[in-house]
Order: sequence, then C-alpha cells, then structure tokens
Amino acid sequence: MLVLRLISFDLPTAFLTVLEPVADANVFLSMFMIGLYLELRLPRQDRHIVFQLLTLRYVMGLVFVGLFYLLPIEPLAKMILCLLCVTPVPLFGVVNSVIAGVKEESVGVASSISFLISLPLMTLLLLLLGPTV
Repeated sequence: MLVLRLISFDLPTAFLTVLEPVADANVFLSMFMIGLYLELRLPRQDRHIVFQLLTLRYVMGLVFVGLFYLLPIEPLAKMILCLLCVTPVPLFGVVNSVIAGVKEESVGVASSISFLISLPLMTLLLLLLGPTV
C-alpha cells in the first residue's frame, strides 16, 4: 500500500467497495480484542514493577511530546509523532517480554492499564495540540 501511495496509484472504486465492510469491522474487532484481553488482577508484589514501567513510559513519552512539539516540522508530522509517544504498550512488546522471562501477569496488566491510560491521553493531545499544530 505504501508503494501504491508513493506512485499515486488509486485503487478502483469497486475494489474499495468490497473492502469497506472489512475496514468497518476492523474498529469493532480492535475494541473487542482490547476488552477481551483486559486483565487488571496482579499479585501485590508485582504492582511496584508495573507502576515503575508505566510511570517511566508516560513520563518519557510526555517529555518527547514536548520536544516534538517544539520541532520546526510540518504540523501533521508533529501531531503524529506526539501521538506515537503515548500509544499503548504494543502486543508484540507483551509477547517479547513473556519470551524474555517477564511474568505474564505483570506484562498483561501493564498492557491493559496502558490502553486505559493511552486512549484518553491521545484524545487529550488531539484536543490540546490539534488546532495549534
């Protein structure tokens, strides 16, 4: 798709019409998967680790938001970079953490909480930075 976009190739309308129901279902399925895997139970001894991880992630993310906001770049690119700084913990991060030996419960809870923090934070960034960027 990136190559098609770079060469300014437009897909036929009939093809897009066929794909539209799949694209519409993607939003529902994404939210369904988030709800399905939302897990907030964590042993008491692991809470400190999850708190440290999320605090570091979002403090550093907000520092980078500030840095990207000050860069002299295109407003759309600036907004995208700012949003990427506060996105939820990716699924591949969870899988790789478990493979590396981190407790599944800790990684799962960190991922779940990161969704609950990131979605409102991303919305807030859009509201605050959108019109001025």
